[in-house]
Amino acid sequence: LKPLDCNLVYANSGEEALKQVLQRDFAAVLLDVQMPGMNGFETARLIKARERSLHIPIIFITAISQAEEHVLGGYSSGAIDYIFKPFHPESLRMKLEGLIGLYKHREQLKLHSKLLTKRTIELEETNEKLRETTLVLHKAEALNRVIIDTSTGTILTFDRQGIIQSANRAAVTMFGYTQDELIGMNVIELFPERNELKNKS
Repeated sequence: LKPLDCNLVYANSGEEALKQVLQRDFAAVLLDVQMPGMNGFETARLIKARERSLHIPIIFITAISQAEEHVLGGYSSGAIDYIFKPFHPESLRMKLEGLIGLYKHREQLKLHSKLLTKRTIELEETNEKLRETTLVLHKAEALNRVIIDTSTGTILTFDRQGIIQSANRAAVTMFGYTQDELIGMNVIELFPERNELKNKS
């Protein structure tokens, strides 16, 4: 298994294997059927009984009977494969290489999923702040309109180029234009005498 360049963790019994599975994540488990104390079938069933280790693929390796009931016992306890000794090393390496590749792919998907969830939450928070800011702006604009419309003084708002953006009723009365006519005019047009003085100078 050295050519696979993976971190191999050894366990000398079923109990020790379960402790290792509780402490870390594994791409695959190679399990002997005959072990001291708890046998391979019992160990596999306990590995599969835990939520965290439920999806770990288990391959049984055994030199005992190839009888159908033993093979079925291996699969029923959660194994994905049942290999008899002596086995072909290259075949085992290829199987594990595929399982390691699947594990890495799953881990990448988990990472992408976490990043996507994080970005979704951040986007939702940003949207909520934007909604709150928009609401505040709408309230401010509504209040501003009320102040402008009810003011007895003449009020005009215009941009940097002097184009009128809004005009209150007092401005309509003062300049003799309708509100629609005032909006879009240049403020200089309302004071032709000042414009003429500017041109003369």
